Amino acid sequence: MSLSEGSVNNNQGNQNPESSKRLKRSFMDMMKKEGDDRIKFEYELRLLRKVKCGT
Repeated sequence: MSLSEGSVNNNQGNQNPESSKRLKRSFMDMMKKEGDDRIKFEYELRLLRKVKCGT
């Protein structure tokens, strides 16, 4: 298979609405998890600041 054949096959795969939905769903799950991790991290930073300042 040549390089051009591979890119044609990849483009055809992207036209499948089911695989597109699955990719979008996994991307959204990943973004949600990243957001959750960021919130936990910010909370822990605030907690650490309170402990250091004694407030």
